[in-house]
Amino acid sequence: MEAVVCGILDVIFDGKELRWQENQLLYRDNPLGEDKYQPIAFDSKARLYLDEGKVVFEYLPIHWDVNPNIFCKKLSKDDYQPYISKER
Repeated sequence: MEAVVCGILDVIFDGKELRWQENQLLYRDNPLGEDKYQPIAFDSKARLYLDEGKVVFEYLPIHWDVNPNIFCKKLSKDDYQPYISKER
């Protein structure tokens, strides 16, 4: 089982929504198949709010490529889609 350590910051509740940012502090080895892995990290912005009385969760990821030898990360060319979930 993998473990990911994230720092949570900028937690704000303004009476309408709860929002925060997550920064992955290290990196994880993302499986590519056939015993190959790519070191990556994710940061994100997330929020919970009501839309017409239904709870909505938004997760907007930022994907980083990581060089584990020097613990340096750079913005990835890969683009991850936002995750949006709405209560039924």
